[in-house]
Amino acid sequence: MPEAKGMWEGLMDFSFRRYATPTNLKFLYATHLLGGLIAGVAWVVLAFQKAPVQGLLTLIGAAPSPQQQGYTEQQLAEMVGSR
Repeated sequence: MPEAKGMWEGLMDFSFRRYATPTNLKFLYATHLLGGLIAGVAWVVLAFQKAPVQGLLTLIGAAPSPQQQGYTEQQLAEMVGSR
């Protein structure tokens, strides 16, 4: 099956001749990241309004921690089914 040319074209294809998922996933991922960023900033700001120490602890807790990824690029592609 070929991919849909646009997000709306893929969503309105009720005969299911095209994949809508690849373009929608990019949009949903970007929306998720933006929502997480807004929620994290709001969480830290609200904590600073309560008390400076609580704000600092929240700021430290909200910081992303580096994680070791255990998957190779080929394994990820197989999981997603892109290759």
